[in-house]
Amino acid sequence: MIKKIITLLSVGVLIAFSILLTSKSSASSAVCHANNTIQGNDIVLLQDDGDWYLGKALRNGNYSYATMRPNQSDAGRHKVGEFRGNLEENKSFQLIIVDKDDWEVDFIDNDRLGAFLSNKNVLYYKDKAQGDKVSWHIKRPNNSSETGAIKYGEKLYIVNDYYNKILINNESYVSISEFPTVWTILEYCP
Repeated sequence: MIKKIITLLSVGVLIAFSILLTSKSSASSAVCHANNTIQGNDIVLLQDDGDWYLGKALRNGNYSYATMRPNQSDAGRHKVGEFRGNLEENKSFQLIIVDKDDWEVDFIDNDRLGAFLSNKNVLYYKDKAQGDKVSWHIKRPNNSSETGAIKYGEKLYIVNDYYNKILINNESYVSISEFPTVWTILEYCP
């Protein structure tokens, strides 16, 4: 009888403890940061207005192409880099891919998202080797009422500093154009 009571109490404590752990982890994974603004060095996911995600790089010959993926689980994580503080409209930044697990050693430094007009595809290239071609800035759509620092979940355009053209979903690849794709920057929470 005492063994049954101890067993039942143990099971009850384990169930209560697992519920407590589950509720805390799901609450903390909803928001990683105390504020909702995008900061330098934040890790983010990029989603277009058609619910596709900027994916991991696709290696083709000597190039690593930026791709689009239909599922968030296949999205590439990017660091918003090369500045401190809040990301503001028209402030230059770089998108640095974090997911390089299967990259060849010779190309591991080609991690900056950049636009190269010779083929209009967006590639990953070496840091600062191409100047403004690997730098971007945010432009809010004309109908946006947002001001100040860029916030997670805002609808916006991502514009290449060198070509002054907008990052677009070009089917399975990424390109630049004057015809906009609206993007949402999502907070990555491990």
